[in-house]
Amino acid sequence: MLFLKKFGDAQLLDSAKKTIAHDTGTGRLPAIKRGMKMENDTPKKGGWLRVMHGRTRRLLAAAGIVVLGMLSILAFVFMREFFRPELTAYQLKAELAGAIRHGHEVVAIEHSCIWDLLNAGIQPGKDYQETVFQRVTLSDAQRAALLKAMPRTQDHSYRMVMACIFEPHHRIEVKNTKGAPMLSWEICFTCGEHAINGAEKKILPEGWAVSMSGFFRAVGMTPHNGPWVLETVKTTSTAPGTD
Repeated sequence: MLFLKKFGDAQLLDSAKKTIAHDTGTGRLPAIKRGMKMENDTPKKGGWLRVMHGRTRRLLAAAGIVVLGMLSILAFVFMREFFRPELTAYQLKAELAGAIRHGHEVVAIEHSCIWDLLNAGIQPGKDYQETVFQRVTLSDAQRAALLKAMPRTQDHSYRMVMACIFEPHHRIEVKNTKGAPMLSWEICFTCGEHAINGAEKKILPEGWAVSMSGFFRAVGMTPHNGPWVLETVKTTSTAPGTD
């Protein structure tokens, strides 16, 4: 029985060899190892190194893409912050210039401020109203001068604030054809701050305090120590309890 079993295995092995040789068309019988595992199925020498090198290259390529992406983001943030002062000033001027150019009427106003009384120790009543000292409707030439007083510069108001009380005494008003206000731009030359349409006060862009001060002088107004000072003195002298 043992002989028949071995002889049968030999016949099966010989038949398998012939079948493989016929299918491959090589005419060669590949070496058959125990368990019918063929030599061609085993990894070649150094194959695992090539596989590892391939994986390493793919990992390095992916890491390079990630690093380049991060560097691009950092570069974008840096450039945005670097040019932000110019961009902020440009946006501000675009808002103001658009209203001044297209408004039906542009008026420069010199007026009192509620802080004039508070600084003099007088508590204003609930019905306080500002006093308008001068009102000038701008001509086309004066509009052009106003736009020129807002040169291209830098605006750091997004990161700087003034520890100063906002006491505006000058205003630019722009109205439409129906007389409704399109823009109300208050300016305080004491600390160089401004506010548009009642929004939060901000510092003026670099150089605008000087150029806008020159514009108001050109239309006959006083940026500093104007008529509101004398008005405050009169109010103080006529207040109850004043000798």
